[in-house]
Amino acid sequence: MTAVARPRAGTRSRPNRRHLGVVREEGMYPLAALAGTFAGVGAVFIVAALFGLAIAHTMLAQGEDRLVEMDTRLDAASERNREFSAEVAALEAPERVEQQAEGRLGMVRPEQVQWLVAVDPHTELDAASVNEFDVDPEASQS
Repeated sequence: MTAVARPRAGTRSRPNRRHLGVVREEGMYPLAALAGTFAGVGAVFIVAALFGLAIAHTMLAQGEDRLVEMDTRLDAASERNREFSAEVAALEAPERVEQQAEGRLGMVRPEQVQWLVAVDPHTELDAASVNEFDVDPEASQS
């Protein structure tokens, strides 16, 4: 009879196996790792760019709303300014001023208008200049 070696009781046999793995060509693994890194960084960049684009669009829309509101306020202020200008023109009309002066202030129109011309008191007047101003020459010399 042939004797077969059996393991002793309480001990296990360990298979003599090495760690098995896929053998890659030299230089291929670092490029694959870089490609994955670049893909991850690219994805983060794209998400950040889209987020920034959304923020920029929101700010642009808010600015447009403010611009429309300010344009509306400008139109209202311009209309009010036109109304005030028309009111000022009506209040400054010579007929109205005259009417208010006569009615509220009791002023009356003079029957004759006499214009006075200011003359420098230190200047001597000759006959030609006296006639030009229609002033009595005797009254100006005394």
